[in-house]
Amino acid sequence: MKTLKKQLSGFRDTKAQSIANSRVLMGLLDKYEDLNMNCYTENCPDRLVLNNPDSKQLKEQMEHMVDNQKNPFEEMYHWCKGEIYDIKSVLAAVTQKETFEKLLKKTETKKSNAQ
Repeated sequence: MKTLKKQLSGFRDTKAQSIANSRVLMGLLDKYEDLNMNCYTENCPDRLVLNNPDSKQLKEQMEHMVDNQKNPFEEMYHWCKGEIYDIKSVLAAVTQKETFEKLLKKTETKKSNAQ
């Protein structure tokens, strides 16, 4: 179970980094178009792709996609962590029950020996 938790943690971190990288890429594309594409298009904003004042649909869709990315490993990691806690609590309960049974048997043995 612990290895599954560790693996999920690694997957979760990788996916979180991927989502962060998507945001960075979006910013880089925006800056690239502002700095370089203006030179290539002779400062004509109508010829830009992302920062075209007439058509902002592609940029809005890309921003929407980046903003709405979810990390499915986050939920899986927390589910796995909860299951591990459940198993540990059942194990602790069984161990405690066995301890009490030993104590009870020891006490009953003392009682029968005393009589």
